[in-house]
Amino acid sequence: MEPRQICYIKDYYKIIKTDYFDLNKYHENHIELNAFSKLENQYRKVIQNIITKQEVNLEDGLIICDFILNLKIRNPSFNKFIDHHKERNNEIAKKQLIENLMNDQRFKHYSYSFLKMLVDYFGDQ
Repeated sequence: MEPRQICYIKDYYKIIKTDYFDLNKYHENHIELNAFSKLENQYRKVIQNIITKQEVNLEDGLIICDFILNLKIRNPSFNKFIDHHKERNNEIAKKQLIENLMNDQRFKHYSYSFLKMLVDYFGDQ
């Protein structure tokens, strides 16, 4: 395996057809070819600048921070971790939303069970 293939899964960011979003105007590899390649070119320039000048200004430092975050977020093992906790996090978010609705004057006349049914229905879509 080459170093550039570490944390890489073929077609991981491939755009697939969905009922929720109209993504037909995008090529199936749009994310990898357009979004990530622009970021990676920017990172490459900053890293080269740091190597040659051996100094980091604020803007370059922010780009390096972005680079480190992208390494973490784009790592398939991180996404497995997120997926593992997704159901629990969704339940926590839905519970908080119901509590917020119950405390909002505009929704006081609705029962807890009705609001829960709505949140469950739309939360699972």
